[in-house]
Amino acid sequence: MAPSAIGGHGVRENFPRTRTVIIARLLVAAVLVLVALVAGSSVARSAVAMLGVIAGALTVVYLLWHASGASPRVLLFVQCAVDVVFITLLAYFSGGLASPFKLLYFLPVISAAGRLGVTGGLVLAGGAAVGHVILAVTGQASVDRLVESGAVAEIATLLISLTLVAVIEGHLSRKAGESEEKLRATRFELDTAELHIAEILDSISSGLALVDNSGSVAYLNRTGAVILGVAGSATGKDYRLVFADVPALCERISAALDAGRPEARVEFFVKKRGGSTPVGLSTSILRGENGEDRGVIAIFQDLTEARRLEERFRHDDRLSALGEFAAGVAHEIR
Repeated sequence: MAPSAIGGHGVRENFPRTRTVIIARLLVAAVLVLVALVAGSSVARSAVAMLGVIAGALTVVYLLWHASGASPRVLLFVQCAVDVVFITLLAYFSGGLASPFKLLYFLPVISAAGRLGVTGGLVLAGGAAVGHVILAVTGQASVDRLVESGAVAEIATLLISLTLVAVIEGHLSRKAGESEEKLRATRFELDTAELHIAEILDSISSGLALVDNSGSVAYLNRTGAVILGVAGSATGKDYRLVFADVPALCERISAALDAGRPEARVEFFVKKRGGSTPVGLSTSILRGENGEDRGVIAIFQDLTEARRLEERFRHDDRLSALGEFAAGVAHEIR
């Protein structure tokens, strides 16, 4: 069967680690062989032991095949198909139809349906039914005896059960795959939105700090860190530690958190190496969907340029007044 024919649309592609699955299969096969060897006198011990050796050899083949870059879907289907053969042989050498190991047919069917879709599960269910027919035929002397023993009814029951398991597991797998795709798309959109928001907030010329109700800094944009002289990441740290060198900011944030209302705009100086920076600060309350307080938003600006412009305007005003005075004096002299 071609790989494209196994499974269907919406089936999960995120296979578990193939190497882990291969090794896990070997361990399960080893346990089954050991159980069969100590089960009773009806077990052909030499044949079962040989099955254990074959399982080990197949594990090496699977690992080499996986290392060569084989498709996980193809490799999984081959392993499930071989599992059906392995279970048939194990049941044959440990009592035939009376062997409890025939119930293991459900495992490869579930595995195939869960990872390859309904089609893959139905193919393995058909293979399991064929294996059960082989067990029934080889254990009975004639067809009449086969019917009388109830083996036909047992085969039909097994086939129906495996088919239902394949359909249900394949359907659940498809639904899970669709949910995972939607979740992945939603997560990507959220990550993209967060990235865009972070880029926008980092690009504005004002500083912005968000402090939650517990007093932890939820966000500090790049401009804010530069203005306040904060080095390193501030997210998740207590604001009193992050802004320890700016007591005026801490006081305003504390007042806003305690009062639950915005504080009036204030101006203060941030001391830095080589001087101090005038800063204007406004705070507002972050509200949740139901109007509950979520924290405090502090928006602040570097007023250095504004102060420089104010000083320049005052200087121009003084020059203008001096010019008017000089003009008046000259007029009186004349």
